[in-house]
Amino acid sequence: MIDFQLYDEFRDKLPAITFHKDLTRPLHEKRPAVWNARPVSDGEIFISSIALDLNFHDTEGLLATSFEDFCAFMECVGIIRGKDGYYLRLEQLDLGCFEAYRIKITENGITVFS
Repeated sequence: MIDFQLYDEFRDKLPAITFHKDLTRPLHEKRPAVWNARPVSDGEIFISSIALDLNFHDTEGLLATSFEDFCAFMECVGIIRGKDGYYLRLEQLDLGCFEAYRIKITENGITVFS
């Protein structure tokens, strides 16, 4: 049996390995400093509460993680989830192309068709 030791002469020059911590920490931990840092401009709205209407048949649960992440984001930035307020509606619609989508924006809410 041969005994040997592998030595990486560049090990001390490598950056710290932090990717595991980045992958396991919560996605949304604190409100971004620029969030609502300026007054609302013409053509924009201020959303303090949102009503989610998820009329999207996700029988395989593929959107579950996205929904959880979005709810965590709303909590982080202080948007209340309720039955009233600006609405975000998801509707299933065959647009003839995989991963295609269409967005309809009104003064009362947004509908995403996909």
